[in-house]
Amino acid sequence: MAWNLTTFLALWGSVLATLTFVWNFSRWLSDRPRLSVAVVHRDGPWGDSVSIKIRNRGEKPTTIEEVMLVTFENSVRRFFGDPNYVENTSVKYGDGVKLPAKIQFGEIWEGLCYLGDEMEDPAPPSSETLRRLNAGNLYFRIRCAHTDRLIRGKVVPEPFGMLG
Repeated sequence: MAWNLTTFLALWGSVLATLTFVWNFSRWLSDRPRLSVAVVHRDGPWGDSVSIKIRNRGEKPTTIEEVMLVTFENSVRRFFGDPNYVENTSVKYGDGVKLPAKIQFGEIWEGLCYLGDEMEDPAPPSSETLRRLNAGNLYFRIRCAHTDRLIRGKVVPEPFGMLG
């Protein structure tokens, strides 16, 4: 194959187009909200509470629409995503969980739910809820405006020595 100006320019154009496509595709993947979520059970002087912190690490803003606390009767229901109790925190704990909330890049949204005797019927009694929480059987679901998928996870106990 003879290297003439036409072959060189065609090769240069194809390499440049490929690099441009890879660059734009990587920017498209990273140009979205990316959320870090920490939902922690705290046992403080005013009773048991669940602390919710959501940080937007992505480049676009998003709106937190709903935060739910969820319990499952057994592992089969948990596997199929069928909770026996769902608690909308912005309705039940309006003072501590103000939603909807728009969070920009780098911002942190915080909410606090006091469990105490607040979780009544149709939820299990407070002692049962706290037992499930301590056994690691209390979960959360978060609905945001940028996606149809729920962000899901487990409410974890507060790590020893965690402040603030």
